[in-house]
Amino acid sequence: MLDVAKSACGAAVLLAAAATPALASEAMLGVYQHDIMDGISHGGHFEHGKDIVVGLRTTSLDELSFLGKPRVHVILGLNTLGGTDFAAAGFSWRFGFGPEDRFYLEPGIGAAIHTGAVNLPSPLDPGLTQAEIDKRLHDFATKLDLGSRVLFEPELALGWKATDRWSLEVSWIHMSHAQLAGPQNPGLGDFGLRAVYRFGADRGHASEVASEEPSPRERRPVNGYLAERAPEAPMAARAAVNGRDVAAVEPSSVPQRAAAPLAIAALLSPAPSSAEGAYEAQIAATSSARAAGQALDSARREIAAALGTPSAGRIETSVLRGAPVYRALVTGFDDAGSANAFCARLKASGQACFVRAPPRPAPGDVAE
Repeated sequence: MLDVAKSACGAAVLLAAAATPALASEAMLGVYQHDIMDGISHGGHFEHGKDIVVGLRTTSLDELSFLGKPRVHVILGLNTLGGTDFAAAGFSWRFGFGPEDRFYLEPGIGAAIHTGAVNLPSPLDPGLTQAEIDKRLHDFATKLDLGSRVLFEPELALGWKATDRWSLEVSWIHMSHAQLAGPQNPGLGDFGLRAVYRFGADRGHASEVASEEPSPRERRPVNGYLAERAPEAPMAARAAVNGRDVAAVEPSSVPQRAAAPLAIAALLSPAPSSAEGAYEAQIAATSSARAAGQALDSARREIAAALGTPSAGRIETSVLRGAPVYRALVTGFDDAGSANAFCARLKASGQACFVRAPPRPAPGDVAE
């Protein structure tokens, strides 16, 4: 029976992971102390050892905005001493803080299934042999009876973004049924440390790294934006962006689409003139033009509320340590106050944003 339950746990995780490969953004691997006493879980008496926990987690999903744009996680926990294994899936919400949101708090809630004991038979049942009574007493003394095969799975993580790809999290996971399945509800608690590897683009957050880079000749509409890597151009057609030499794209050479809020020329658009508003708000910096377009698209409502149009944005291209960087910028702010107010609204919803002041002209520069 335990082997069947363990197979079910593994199958649940594999099916969930296979169903959403394009949404996966982070992979997790952690080591946890198993069956702890934490004030909610009354463990520590029956099972011991460590849990090896692996999992996948998506980016913040705009498709679930009615739930506050949660992330979806799927995890599998295996006990090193043959204790209760589990699989769980659910939602979590990330709240960044500190410089550049390098730290974050991420509460979550989900559902779990497990391989542990459920409703152990009583040693006080009539007609039992002494051998059966002894066996049941031994099970009561040594096995963790969680009272239900299906449990709630609240969790909480405190994370630190060590790099654009790697994070470390202190993590707590709890499983119980809140006595909805009866009075037998000791709960199972885990506490540990896990490493998180980010291989996808995190919508709307600055300094995120995207794993998929469009090929030089690939054109893909992304939520109404045309996202494309600029092909190499002759030196005469090259432009300086942020003081670096990058390839420029002639707008006439790229197919346009009437419904697209931004044309491809916005990929390398220059800084706005003072008439258009000198201040800008940066909401993402990624290695993918597509991810930068997604960041602008996800902020359309806030952009329209602040500037009267959802299309007040551009994607700026530069080169950092030999790699392209695409910055999603919201343009058209007349002053720092309006730009800061816009960023404040985005930050209140958990999205990174900071204001860029107009660049100072270098000595000898002549205004056009």
